[in-house]
Amino acid sequence: MENTIVIFTINKTASASLTDVRTGKIWHCLAPQVRCWNVAEERVRELHSQSFLVERTVSSDTFWQFTFLAPKEGISFRIEYSLNGSMLEVSIPVSSIKENCQYFPLLSITPLPGFGAVSTGEPGYMLLPNYSGVICRFDKDISLTHSNMIYMQQSQWEDFADLPVFGVCHKNSAFLGIVTSGEFDTEIVTELNRGPERQNCIYPRLHFRYGKADEIDNVDRRICYHLLSDADADYAGMARTYRNYLLQAKNLQPLRNRIPKQPPLTNYDSYGFIKIFCAGRSPQADGQGTMHTTTTFAEVQKILQAIKDAGIEKASVILVGWNQEGHDGKYPTRLPAEPRLGGDEGLKRLVDFTKELGYQITFHDNYADGYQTSPDFAEADVITDRDGWPIRAGIWGGGTSYIMCPSQMLQFAEKDLPRTKSMGLNGKYYLDGTVQPPRICYDKRHGHPATRRAYCEGVKNIARLARRTFGGCEIEN
Repeated sequence: MENTIVIFTINKTASASLTDVRTGKIWHCLAPQVRCWNVAEERVRELHSQSFLVERTVSSDTFWQFTFLAPKEGISFRIEYSLNGSMLEVSIPVSSIKENCQYFPLLSITPLPGFGAVSTGEPGYMLLPNYSGVICRFDKDISLTHSNMIYMQQSQWEDFADLPVFGVCHKNSAFLGIVTSGEFDTEIVTELNRGPERQNCIYPRLHFRYGKADEIDNVDRRICYHLLSDADADYAGMARTYRNYLLQAKNLQPLRNRIPKQPPLTNYDSYGFIKIFCAGRSPQADGQGTMHTTTTFAEVQKILQAIKDAGIEKASVILVGWNQEGHDGKYPTRLPAEPRLGGDEGLKRLVDFTKELGYQITFHDNYADGYQTSPDFAEADVITDRDGWPIRAGIWGGGTSYIMCPSQMLQFAEKDLPRTKSMGLNGKYYLDGTVQPPRICYDKRHGHPATRRAYCEGVKNIARLARRTFGGCEIEN
C-alpha cells in the first residue's frame, strides 16, 4: 500500500514497515502482540505472531484490513491500516473483537510493537509523553522497559504522562504518534537497549481490560503516525503537528478566539493574579485540627485597597479557604461561607468592593474531594475500587480525604455553582484537585461504565458547567 510519500508493507509474519519516500527512511516494527488472561492457570498469556491466523480481508490503494484469529484462545479482531498523505492511521474497531472461549478474556493488544526502533549511539531521540514532552536521546547505557498510562495512574503520578503522543527523531526523519481514540486506556511503552542490537523504541499498548471480569470500553482504538522529514524532523516539528491536530481535528480554539465569547478572559494576559488565603485547619485525620483564620473578608478589602493605592490597576483575585471550615474544610459542603471570616454577607461585600476597584474576583473550589466532617458526605458517592474499597487520598484540613466520583459530584456542582455565581463573581472559576489520574469507579449504583474514560467524562461535565456558569474555568493539578 503506497502513495507518493509513504510505502506501507506487511510480511507473512505480520511484521510491518513504513517507508518515508522523501528521505528513504524505513521504520520497522514487530507483529502485533496480544495479552489475555489464562483462567485455568491464573496468569497472563502472551500471544505472538505464531499464535495467529492472519488474513487480509479488504485491500485497496490506501486501505488494508487484516483479521487476526487465535484459534486456541478463541480471540479474533481486526486491524485497519489507512494512508492519508504522510500519515498512517492504525485502528482496531471495538465491534470486531470476538471472544469465543471463556477461558481467555482479552486484556490488551499492541498493534505495532517496537515501531521505529533505533540503536544506541545513533543521532536522535525519542519523544516521551511526560510533562510537556520529554526527550530521551539514544545515549543511555542502562537496559530497561518503562511504561506510562496516558493521563497517568495514581501510582505513577510523579511521571506526569499528560499527553496522548509519542515519537522518534532519527537523522533527517521523524514520526509523531497521536492516540486519537481510546487514549484513556492506552499505555505508552518505552524500551532502552533492547536485545543484542541495543535498540530503543516507543510504542502504544491498547488496554481493553485490567482484570478478567472488567467490561471493555465501547470505543474504537486509533493511532495516527505522522511522518516528518528534513526541517520538520525534530521536536518542534512534532509540536507543530500536534498543535495542528488540536486545532483541526479537535477544534480547540486559541485564547484570542475565545475572548469575545468569554468576558472573564478579556485582558487576561494583562491581569496580575492575587491569591489570598483566608482560613483552614491544620491537617489531622479526624478533621479536628486547629482552625487558623488568617485573613477575614474585611481584611481582604484592606489588602486590595492597598494594592490599588500602590498603582495596580488590573488584577484577578482568587479567594482560598472562603468556604465552610476554610481550605479543604467540609467538602462537598461549601456554603454558607465560613462565619469566622464574615459569612455570606461579608463575602458579598468583599465581592462588590473588589469589582468597584476594577478587579476580577473568583473562588478557589473543589469538586473532587470529600470529608466525613461534611453533613453532605455520603460514602455512596465515593469512588469504589474493584475490591469495594472506597478510595482515599491524603489528610487535609477536613481530615482524611475521599476521592468522590465525578458523576456524583455533578449534582453538587449543579446546586452550588449558581449559588456562588449569585454572589456577583466576575472572574473565571478556579477548581482545585479536579483533574487527577483517572480512576475506575466500580460502584454500579452510579450508573456509569466502570472505565477510566467515564471518570474523565465526569470531570469534563463539571468543568463545562463551571465554564457555562462563569464564562471560564481554570483547573489546578
